[in-house]
Amino acid sequence: MKSKAILVAFFLSISTSGYAEQLTGKLYLSLEGYNVAEAGDKWKDNTQDAINGLVNISGYDTAAGTIKTNPGFGGRIGVKFPFKSVENADWGISLNVIKGPSSNIKVHAESTLTIPGNYTEKIDTSFFRLLLDFSKSFPLGSGADSNQTRFALGASIGAAQGRIEDKTTSAGSFVTIFGADPTTSDSKTWTGFTWEISPSLIIPSGTTEIEIGAKLAGFPKLKESDTVSEFNWTPMGVFCAIHFDHSPF
Repeated sequence: MKSKAILVAFFLSISTSGYAEQLTGKLYLSLEGYNVAEAGDKWKDNTQDAINGLVNISGYDTAAGTIKTNPGFGGRIGVKFPFKSVENADWGISLNVIKGPSSNIKVHAESTLTIPGNYTEKIDTSFFRLLLDFSKSFPLGSGADSNQTRFALGASIGAAQGRIEDKTTSAGSFVTIFGADPTTSDSKTWTGFTWEISPSLIIPSGTTEIEIGAKLAGFPKLKESDTVSEFNWTPMGVFCAIHFDHSPF
């Protein structure tokens, strides 16, 4: 919590240090979704390695498993300010909360020498991000009409705090023969650098603007430990945002 407070104070200081009287900030809200990307590949590889080990090392006759992965989604609130010296360009700060990718794993093994073994694992991830945002837009029509649809290219950098939760259950010979705990629950929190690139279309609509686009985002990597596996996530995603012309900032 202390690290979050320091980061919030840092970004707020950027928006108020010497420029507050000159800037007119505009509030925006965004919803976004991300694919599982390489995080799902790692979970699938770990599951397959476990299945192979049950047959080749532990001596089970057969072993099989299933894995279901779910994409990430989140929301963002931010404020943008225009660059005075660059046309159709702005910068801002934003807070982003993301329910990251998750997985549900089931493994079943059988042997003629003992009772079957069953194993389930549920992995959930989440992120809290503080971002410094930049964007430049280009009108798609001729003239200087402010109601034109614009193509925009955005980029963000900042800090992220991630959290992973890993819960397992074991039954049958996994417990009676190999001594696995019937249930386990582990979690890990980590922080690091985060970034994103986001091309989009901005469509004026009355006193607001609707922005629809795609994202490529990078999140801090979690190294493997005794309690949780490695987590690396650089997903592609889509987003929809609404920008308000009349903002309290």
